[in-house]
Amino acid sequence: MPESAPVAVIDLGTHSALLLIAQRQRNGTLNVLNEDFKITRLGSGIEKSANLLPQNQQATLDELHLFKKKITAYGCTQITVLATEAIRKAANASGFLNLLQNQFGWQVKVLSPQEEARFSYLGAISVFDHFATKLFSVIDVGGGSTEITKGRGKKIECSQSFAMGAVRLAERFNYREKIVSFDIPGIQEMLNESFDEPELKKLTEDALLVGTGGTITTAAAIHNGMKKYDPNVINKTSLTLDQLLMLFEDLNARSLKERQQVKGLEPGREDVILYGLMIYIHLMQKAGIWRIKVSGGGLRHGFLLAQMSDSD
Repeated sequence: MPESAPVAVIDLGTHSALLLIAQRQRNGTLNVLNEDFKITRLGSGIEKSANLLPQNQQATLDELHLFKKKITAYGCTQITVLATEAIRKAANASGFLNLLQNQFGWQVKVLSPQEEARFSYLGAISVFDHFATKLFSVIDVGGGSTEITKGRGKKIECSQSFAMGAVRLAERFNYREKIVSFDIPGIQEMLNESFDEPELKKLTEDALLVGTGGTITTAAAIHNGMKKYDPNVINKTSLTLDQLLMLFEDLNARSLKERQQVKGLEPGREDVILYGLMIYIHLMQKAGIWRIKVSGGGLRHGFLLAQMSDSD
């Protein structure tokens, strides 16, 4: 495939909006020109209201205007906007999509859970050397849902989307600042109900476990004491279950204001990070896996890589 002009992919997640500007290369890889992400909380409050709240819609639109300036500066010839669980679930999603169309002229591709899992998987494994023959299980804990996908190289063997994510869990427990001992049984019960254990073990056994998405990349950033996000460092990070447990305990002992001072923890994630970590800890314990590799490649990378593969 010949090199092309820059293209842009925006991932409208439940908690964050993410931008990728990249060039397709002749060897089937991506030359990443720019990446950006902003916490917009688009899907915050959806558990109670079933709607995207006006202030969250506006916050998302404001950030997308900034994304558009970057997209224009790079001369992108193609702009794709992907939407996931918040748009799938919200009763007023069509009104927000109309706002996007009116303000930007962008059509939005609302991904099915299966498409979301496929693209997250392809993006996550793409950062590893010699991935074509390796067996992977990729966990992507998002704000509204969690996808777990198993495959060998680019070929997916099985996949499952679970309607539980960091924001959804946080909302069900009213964004409690600190999780105390009497909260644990209720959280564990909810996670047990949300994740089917036999299915989980089928998805994770005998494979290299890889984590992608905001929770686990933030955990890696904190682990590395990062002042500025660097995907090259993230992609080399390996975390044990014990390290995730210790990180949870450390953050749980801090106030929200104190968490904002932690290197690697970007503002806006301090009230949901505990819940995302609890999901990862729960999944690893149930699967009996004690180490996870972290990938900075995600849904938007996988979408472009899938487009390239499908056009070959």
